[in-house]
Parts: sequence; structure tokens; C-alpha cells
Amino acid sequence: MFVRIMFAILLSVFPVSLIASTAPGDLLTVTKQINVRGANSLNGKIIHKAKPGEVFMRLLGKPENGFVRVRFGDGLEGWIYEDYVIRFNPDKK
Repeated sequence: MFVRIMFAILLSVFPVSLIASTAPGDLLTVTKQINVRGANSLNGKIIHKAKPGEVFMRLLGKPENGFVRVRFGDGLEGWIYEDYVIRFNPDKK
């Protein structure tokens, strides 16, 4: 319980991207429901809403405008703001 509380405090103080950097090919999830966009901008069309626990893969390329390119299991590709992305850990519930 203490670890979860400390993790929540860290997330509120530091952006997730500073705590858990990701690399192309990593399996990822999000820390809260977040929009998946068709372009690497807040103006990009919303094509999906990713939920915590939903798994997707980071694609090749550097983050652009704070967004990382991802692919979901059904083949959908889009962009997610990197501050809300963390590595997926199947052992955590």
C-alpha cells in the first residue's frame, strides 16, 4: 500500500515520461483514459480513447511534439501524449 501511495505522489509531482521512459517495441499502457489522435498534435482527430490496462506497442521514431506513435492489437495506429504512457507490467493488477 505504501508503494502505491508513493507512486501516486510521484506521478502528481513529475510527468510520467521523466519516471519511466519508453523505447520503440515496448508494450505500453496509460495512467488514465486519454485520447489517441490521428496526428501528433492536440488538433489531430481523436480516433480512439485508450484506457488504463489497455495494451499497445510503441512504434519506431522519436516522440514528436510530446506524442509517441503507437499501434494497438487490432492494427489501429495513432499518437498518444507521452506524459501519460508507462510500460505495461502484466504482473501488476
